[in-house]
This record gives sequence, structure tokens and C-alpha cells, in this order.
Amino acid sequence: MRVTVSPLFGAAGGALQALRQSNPEQSLAERWRLMVDARPDFAITYGFVSKIMESGWAVVAVPDDAVAYTVGLNYRFGHRELLISAPEMPLRVQKKLLNEFASAIADGARFEPGQTLIRPEGEFTFFEYGDEIFERYPCGSLARFEQLFEDRSHVSGGTLPVLWAELVRPARASAPRKVPRPTKVAPSVSRRSRDGAVSGTHAATNTPRRKGSA
Repeated sequence: MRVTVSPLFGAAGGALQALRQSNPEQSLAERWRLMVDARPDFAITYGFVSKIMESGWAVVAVPDDAVAYTVGLNYRFGHRELLISAPEMPLRVQKKLLNEFASAIADGARFEPGQTLIRPEGEFTFFEYGDEIFERYPCGSLARFEQLFEDRSHVSGGTLPVLWAELVRPARASAPRKVPRPTKVAPSVSRRSRDGAVSGTHAATNTPRRKGSA
């Protein structure tokens, strides 16, 4: 990681670096103004910055990677950013969860490596973020934010201040196996054969008695 002001700010870089040390909030607002003035398209590309200025953090969703992560927690609260991967969960739900986590951090909560959060959706255990995880879940918006607003240029993903977690859903209990009930077999009705033995399954008929027989 290299500490350097982005060349985007030109001659104002030195003053902005000093301002960041003395007044981070004013530095954020001033850099954002200079960026949008120089490149109006940045208002869309880095639209999450205005959200950080408003509430203290933003949540960035990456549909292609099925992940979402925060930007701004480190800048505003000195807490590592949070990244969660939950492919089975809609991104809007991931963003909602991260906003809940970030709100708790803003109120003083702290997340540590190895900490597990149990939610109705499943469990999240947070781990250190390294180069291998960066290859799987890159945080490009965060890296760019750090370069532009915190004067930190990351040459590897492992230096980004991030805790990451994957959703682990609770195991579903297997349904009890249904034991088929034995089929009731109706007793067969026999008929009498010529030699007097019982045979067949048809109902027997009584032979009418002849008149006059004893």
C-alpha cells in the first residue's frame, strides 16, 4: 500500500491531504466537489459517495459476483468494511442486512475476525480479507474510494480493510419417512366344485332343493 494523493486533484493535492488529517468530513465534501466539477460523469460512477456523505456509509452490490459490501465504515467510524456473499439470497436482502450491520457499528458495535452472527437467514462468520479472497470477491469501489479520498493506493487486495463472510444456511431436518400401511386383502368367496371341493373366488350358490326329495 502506498500513501499518495490521487493526481486527479492536481496542485490541490497537498492542501487536500492536510485537510483530510484536520477535518475528514470537509475533505470528503471538497474532494467530491472537485471530482464532479472536473468529471460530471463521476456523479454516476461514484454515486455511492453522496450516500457516504449523507449517512456515513454506502452499500455496493455486485450482481456478477453475488456479493455486497460496505464503503465508508473505515472512513467514518474507523471500522473495517463488511462483505457478505450469499448467492441464494437476493442482493436487495444482502444490502438490507449490511445496512443493519453498519447501523449497529455506527452505534458503537464492533465486528471481529471469527465472530459469528446468527440470523434467521443463516449464519455469517467473518474472516480476515486477503489476496485470495480479493480474487474471488474484489472490492473495486472500495479500493477506488480509498485512493481518491483516503490517499491510500492498494497494490494488493489483502491490504484493504475488510472483513468477509459467506452465508451458511441451517441444515434442514429430513422429513420423516412414511411407512406404507399394509393393504387389506378381502377374503375370497369360494364356490363348490363338482367333486365337492372348494375352488375359485366366486360366490357360492345354494342349489334349490327338488320338490319331493327327502
